Amino acid sequence: MLFRASYVRGFAATCLLTLAACAHAAEAPGSDTEVLVVITNTARYATQDRPTGFWAAEVALPVLALRKAGVKVTYASPRGGAVPVDPMSDPHNPAGRAKDDARTLAFLDDPEEAARLAATAPLASVDLTAYDGIFFAGGSGASFDFPGDPEVQKAARVMFEGGKVVAAICHGTAALVDVQLTSGAPLLRGKRATGFSNAEEKIAGNLDGALPLSIEDEMNARGATYSAAAPFQAHVVRDGNLVTAQQPQSATAFAAAVLAALHDGEAARS
Repeated sequence: MLFRASYVRGFAATCLLTLAACAHAAEAPGSDTEVLVVITNTARYATQDRPTGFWAAEVALPVLALRKAGVKVTYASPRGGAVPVDPMSDPHNPAGRAKDDARTLAFLDDPEEAARLAATAPLASVDLTAYDGIFFAGGSGASFDFPGDPEVQKAARVMFEGGKVVAAICHGTAALVDVQLTSGAPLLRGKRATGFSNAEEKIAGNLDGALPLSIEDEMNARGATYSAAAPFQAHVVRDGNLVTAQQPQSATAFAAAVLAALHDGEAARS
């Protein structure tokens, strides 16, 4: 019940953050802007008999906002092919945490969207130069296959050093923890960032070795200035071309921040 009540309070906070971002979000990126969305392939926990995958709203809500702004979106994953939805995030699941999320339900029920999610591109095959930004989607599954993956690290480094937008939400921020820049410094060193907090991991039952890492601990260890809101309250941090968000309650405000960063990046290059 705590998680459910926090989810409702977080949704209200997201609305307030989104209203605050609207003035900047009005400066939309150009119609030829393209973003690569990277999604986990992991369907089960490694140490528990428990399903996982991507958190549906952390793909659906940002992608819908990007497309509404005219941004083209392409899906990729570490291995390519189908990507699993975490059942607890699926609005079709009456026992889940998103049964009232009509926008995510419509997104998952769209046959064209379902076909795209069933045939994501292997990240190694993607021409990164074709994209203006990269967005690492969340879900506990990302904690297993994003860290340490050489293609994930390469994609984040190349895009970041190229001045492109690098964005990640919730456990998708696990993509950033092992990234080293060409200089050898961690990408996160000296950067303001957020991601799923230890307090939230405790509520979600992910402590005591359930996941291979703690986002909060890893960001602090890499020299980031980590911040977090109260559990399941919307929180987005932008530091230049790096945009991070704490959890699904931040998804709408996260999209607004990504759009603003894309616009600013295009203005700087023009």
